[in-house]
Order: sequence, then structure tokens, then C-alpha cells
Amino acid sequence: MRAGHVSCQFGRAPPPALLSFVAGPNSHMYKPYPLEKFEGLERNLWFQELAEHIGPQAESEPYVTDLERVAKLPREAVAIYFLWEVQSEVDGNGIECYLLEPQGMHAPQAHEALRMVGASELAERLEAGIPHALASGSAEFNSSADLTWFRQFRLNPKYLTFQSVDEDICELVGDDLRDKCTDFIERHRKIFVR
Repeated sequence: MRAGHVSCQFGRAPPPALLSFVAGPNSHMYKPYPLEKFEGLERNLWFQELAEHIGPQAESEPYVTDLERVAKLPREAVAIYFLWEVQSEVDGNGIECYLLEPQGMHAPQAHEALRMVGASELAERLEAGIPHALASGSAEFNSSADLTWFRQFRLNPKYLTFQSVDEDICELVGDDLRDKCTDFIERHRKIFVR
């Protein structure tokens, strides 16, 4: 879990946009991971190392996401950034806590990132948790001016309770997500590393 992580610089949800709208096509701010250092890494550490490398480029201060900075990063780097947030939060606390806490404001970006790397079951669980979070009235994103993105999801009969969304979640968000992210990094290595 990323202790002290705060969702947005201004304390409100981003517009209900997906990564393609958050990350600019002409992203020039990204500083690639050094090739020499990357070549010395074990493959199972790529996700963590790149996420930790991207973090300061996406945050105005440690653990404070700055969506203006995020918009200057390549779409692939934005995906790894939000997937690391999901992995860090959900692995320790589950989707329920992720959605109820300030990080839940990043659910649109996390959802697209999960789809980008092929983590479809985890994306389905996130979708299934959203109606429960809305119904609770306790989700931070409920204070957003625009809930359109969140309201598109309906109750999934496979997950009738918030707690059922988190059954066996550690397997999905642990090694499985790491492996999908590592494969994604390999496919887009020229973007991440130079």
C-alpha cells in the first residue's frame, strides 16, 4: 500500500476521461529509464522499477498525482503509473477500499490501463465494485461533479456484494498483474527505456 497517497492535486476527481484523453499524443516530459540500468534488472522487477521511476514524473509531490504532469507522459507510462497504484492499493486492501478511498477517483484511468495490459478479470472486478461504491455513499468519487463514467456500470450478478468482488483478489493483483505489466513493458520497451 502506498501510505499517504492522495488522489488528485486539487482533491477532486479528474474529468471522466480515459488515458487516451489524459495522456497527450506528443508527450515530451517523460524521462526514459536508463538502458544500462534496465538491462541489469531481473525481469520480475521491471514493473516495480518502472512504476517507481515514472511516479516522480507524474506527481507534484510524493504520492500526489498531478494530472497536468500525467498528461505530458506517454500513454504507456500513464498506464504503468496507474496500474502500480492499483497493485499497491488493491493487493493490501482490496478493490472495496481502493474505490472508497481517494484513489478511487482514478478508476477510469486504472480501468483503461487494466484493459491495455489484458487484465480483463481484474477490470471486471473493478467494474463490479463501482455500483457497490456508489450505493455506499462513502466513495470519494461521489463528490465529483460528473459521475457519468462511474454510473455506466450495473450490478454484476457474479458479485452481489462488495466483499465478493475481493474474493481471491490477491492472486489477480499480485503475480498475475505483475506478469501482464511486464509483458506490456516488453512490447513497449522502446518507449520506457533508452
